[in-house]
Amino acid sequence: MQVLKILDEKKLKRRELMLYTVVRLTELKFMEYFVLPYKDKIPDLYEPLKKIMLLWFRHTGSCGLPSLLPVAVSGPHLSENFLFGSVGFSKNDEAISTATKLFFISGSWSQFYYSTNATAHSQNPLLSNYLIKSLGFSRYEANVVAAKLNSVKVPKNPDMVIKFFQEMGLERTEIKKLVSITPRLLFSDVNRNLKPKFQCLREVRVSGSDLVDLFLADGKALYNAVGSHLRSNLDLLRKLVSNEETLVKLIKRSPYLLAVNGPKRFEPKILLLQKFGLSNAQIEKLILQKPRILLHKFEWLEEILHKAEKDLQISPTSGMLMYGVLAVIALGKSTVENKMGVFRSCGWCDQDIMTVFRKQPLCLAMSEARILRALDVFTRVLGCKPEYLISNPALLMLSLDKRVIPRNQVLKVLEEKKLKQKVSFSRAMYISEPMFRSEFVLPYKDEIPNLYESYVTCVRR
Repeated sequence: MQVLKILDEKKLKRRELMLYTVVRLTELKFMEYFVLPYKDKIPDLYEPLKKIMLLWFRHTGSCGLPSLLPVAVSGPHLSENFLFGSVGFSKNDEAISTATKLFFISGSWSQFYYSTNATAHSQNPLLSNYLIKSLGFSRYEANVVAAKLNSVKVPKNPDMVIKFFQEMGLERTEIKKLVSITPRLLFSDVNRNLKPKFQCLREVRVSGSDLVDLFLADGKALYNAVGSHLRSNLDLLRKLVSNEETLVKLIKRSPYLLAVNGPKRFEPKILLLQKFGLSNAQIEKLILQKPRILLHKFEWLEEILHKAEKDLQISPTSGMLMYGVLAVIALGKSTVENKMGVFRSCGWCDQDIMTVFRKQPLCLAMSEARILRALDVFTRVLGCKPEYLISNPALLMLSLDKRVIPRNQVLKVLEEKKLKQKVSFSRAMYISEPMFRSEFVLPYKDEIPNLYESYVTCVRR
């Protein structure tokens, strides 16, 4: 929180962030988002962490820890390029030679914090020994997992917990991963805590690897989830989606949806979205892309909807408000102004620019460089008038190199050889790849042998 406070004081934070969003980030992600981008502007933010890392290397080197595969934990894996490039360690540092391999294998920053305590001697030897014997942990892996727990107690009935997971159909490796992620599971009461939760998840066909993935995403949220919350939340979320497969995708994207009081948190926001004219299908698509919409404050979502409606001038009846919401969530007001400036530099008036944003709000998600190149290709190279792009703004979002330019070249060749007439340019750009090939490429493969090969080569680049 001290890091965020410093960024806030220096007005470097891009937008308001919810506390739970920040604390759930892995240490690596937190470093990438909130430390490395500002290491030149605020050296005091970056250097202490670098020193701590060097201490870790020297610590593990002095302990003589073996390069064993440690426990699988959540979070992105560090690469050598990241550590020596972005973070800035020197490969000549004498401590690196001892500990680099162990650090890379260890997989994530969260393990770094735990492993400083997981030396050759465990603080909870009874638990470590149990993990080794029952689930096949290595000594180092077991010590790392035991170090995650503040308590030195031994679980009362860990065998019952493991047996329960086996009865749920989990393999030994999957149980090992679950315990690695959330070792407190071993302390759970099977009948009172585990069965109600996992039976709810089984009802939506979440089991095996899916269950492991859920705990990888947010083990703490699922561990703390009350069985009654799980049941009511699943019932409520089930009403928002069209099928069980989508429901599983939703909770895998944000397991925290199962941990909160769903009816109290979700229902007012669903009613608000409906009030602004979003259909059930649009609400499903929206929450699948941005599940945190259901977790934010009601006032936050209300403000987002008003901005999409008023600032982007999107009518609720147009069917585009959902995309406007996604655009507003992703962008600040200054970013909108910057992107409008790109259009203005190409001779567009504000009214036409807003028409484009109103018809296709996700144009706002394009980078300024991409907008500029798209406008250049469509107007200068392809000869499209601004009026045509205003009528077909989604064209601007298509891949220029893998779709627009190769397909336009095909249309040009067919037109020159008088093999295809009255072709709708926009339709030719929008249709799927298989449909385009079957209609515009394959029928002329014999007459124009080079057409197919050159097109496929361009698309695959």
